[in-house]
Amino acid sequence: MVTFAQSSSTSSFCLRSQAWPYIRQTSSKTVLRHKQRHTQRNALQLTAVARREMRQPVIASAAKPTTKPTKYKSLLPPFSERETSVKQVSPGIWTFEQPMGYLTSLIGNPFPLKGVAFLGQKAVARMTVVRLRDGSLWVHSPVALTEQCETELRRLGRVSHVVLPCTSPEHWYYGPKLIDAFPEAQVWSAPELLTSEKGLPYFRDIRTPSLEALKKNRAPMVLSNSPPACWKGQFSVAVFNGGPLYSEVVFLHKSSGSLISSDLLLGVDDQCAPSEFARSVAKANGIYLQLGSPVVGKLIQSRGSFSRDFLNEVLAWSIKRVIPTHGALFFPGSRNPFNKDVKTAVRNALTKYLS
Repeated sequence: MVTFAQSSSTSSFCLRSQAWPYIRQTSSKTVLRHKQRHTQRNALQLTAVARREMRQPVIASAAKPTTKPTKYKSLLPPFSERETSVKQVSPGIWTFEQPMGYLTSLIGNPFPLKGVAFLGQKAVARMTVVRLRDGSLWVHSPVALTEQCETELRRLGRVSHVVLPCTSPEHWYYGPKLIDAFPEAQVWSAPELLTSEKGLPYFRDIRTPSLEALKKNRAPMVLSNSPPACWKGQFSVAVFNGGPLYSEVVFLHKSSGSLISSDLLLGVDDQCAPSEFARSVAKANGIYLQLGSPVVGKLIQSRGSFSRDFLNEVLAWSIKRVIPTHGALFFPGSRNPFNKDVKTAVRNALTKYLS
């Protein structure tokens, strides 16, 4: 019995071994036929779809841009994108305005391009562009060079001078990228700005790499109370040095009487302060429908005789309008939201800190 079982098992194994190549071949043919049928079915379906599409009109779709013209990654808010509003405020003078959203960028802004900012007030960063006598452009306090901003700036002409007028971050942070885009432009800076080892730790850390590269590659010139020869007869210049942490250079464009400042002067109207709460905050800081100096005022008080010399120089200018980097524009006549004489408003805003 044992011998028979072994013989039966052996014969069964031999039969399976002989039949396996045939079974394997048959299975492969079956799989191949299924694949061929599946391919034919897909081809018929694709043909039917193509016939239907041929009977429909073809509508060409517009090519989508690869990047938004307002896109700009930044350490200063808004962090990802911003719109640029360009306005001609006087013959040969334009402003480029972008939103500054300090508070809303941190907590989330349902209107990220509108720039409704600190304590309910609509804050903007404003770059001023002046056409010089030779036709080239003088750029004050650069804003973020988005694709939109660069297109508008190049449309105006050739940039020959870029001014970094203040040590506050929003007035120089965007400068290096704009300067790289215009390699023929001469760079000018406020005193203390290029001394990158000074200042508060956070601002010093973000200032050092970009400004060190700027000093190495572009040789910026430090501004003083004497205007450069290339601007002679076009601008007056006054430097306020508030110590190692702050300095600012203000300008008078002589032909238009425009005082161009960074943080020295600030005023807001109803458009800048759209809510009652925002207006109450502006009133508390002395800048609602009037000019004030809430940022630099304490420094003016602390600098004593130096401040008097600086203010006397500024107040001796023939000022007809004020173009600050933030807040409302202060223009004479019907465009004046403050209902006051411009020169008087400037005097009141600055001299009250010396009393």
